[in-house]
Amino acid sequence: MGGVSNPPVAANPNLAIWNAAQIQGFDVAETAPNDGDVYVWRAANNRFEPAPNGLAGSVQWSNIQGDKNYGDLVGKPNLDNFITAFDLAGLATEQALILLAQSIPDTSQFLTEVEISDVDGLQDALDTNASVGSAVAQINGTWSTNSTSYIQLGGANFKVSITANAGDKILIFPPSVSMSGSAVFFRLQRDGVDILLGDAAPPREQVTWGHCYGGSTNDGPGVYGMLPIGPPVVDTAPTTGTFEYSIAVKNISATVYLGRSWWDAANQYPRPISQLIAINLKQ
Repeated sequence: MGGVSNPPVAANPNLAIWNAAQIQGFDVAETAPNDGDVYVWRAANNRFEPAPNGLAGSVQWSNIQGDKNYGDLVGKPNLDNFITAFDLAGLATEQALILLAQSIPDTSQFLTEVEISDVDGLQDALDTNASVGSAVAQINGTWSTNSTSYIQLGGANFKVSITANAGDKILIFPPSVSMSGSAVFFRLQRDGVDILLGDAAPPREQVTWGHCYGGSTNDGPGVYGMLPIGPPVVDTAPTTGTFEYSIAVKNISATVYLGRSWWDAANQYPRPISQLIAINLKQ
C-alpha cells in the first residue's frame, strides 16, 4: 500500500476560521479597534471589546463607557463601587481617582461623596480642580485716620490676595472699627478698583458700608467700643486669577480707629486685633 502525501495547506485570513472569535471561550466583539486600543472584558455584554489603553497616556472621561458621569451613580459612592459601576477595573487607582475627580468638580463634595481622605495620587487628581481657599490680613497694633478723601484702611499692607476661577464667589469679612464724628464711609476694592457700591444718588456717598451718627464727636456706638464696619459681602471673580482685596475709608469730621476704641484712657477700653478675611466659596 502506498504512503499518504502531505500537500501544503493554504490559509485565507479573510475567513472567520483563521481569526480569533473567542478568548478563553468568551466571545470577542467584531468592532474594529483603534490605534493603541486593548481588549477588555465587558461583563454587561459578556464579551471582550476594544477600548483605549487606560494604563498608557492620557485617560479622558469620554473614553470610558460613552457619556457616563457622576449623576449615573446611585446612592453615596466609594471608590470601589465607582470602579465597578463604570467598569474601570483595568485602570490604576490614581487614574480612576482622576476620572472621579473630573466628574465631581467641587473638591469638598469629592472628599465627602467618595469617603476617602488619603489615597495615593488623590492630591494630584484634585489639584486641577481645587480653587477653594482663604486669606487673612491682620493688624495687632493700632491705626487711625481722619482723612477726608479715600485712603486704604489699615495702611498699604492691610489687604488679602486670593486665587479663584472665573465665576467663583468670594466672601469678604471686614474688620471692626471704632469711630467718632458725623460720618465714615467704606468702599471694598478689588485690585485697587471700587466694587460692590450702592446706587448713585448725589450728593449722597456711594459706598459698600457706611455709618452716620448725626451727633457730637463724643457720641455714637463706636466711640466706647468696637463696631463692625458692616456685614460680610460676596464678590464674583470676573476671570481666573489672583485677586487683591482691600478697603478704602473716608471721613467727614470724624476719626476711625483699628485696634482700639476712640476713648482709650482707662482699663475698661479694649485693644483688639483687626482682621480682613477673604474666603473662596467657589461657584
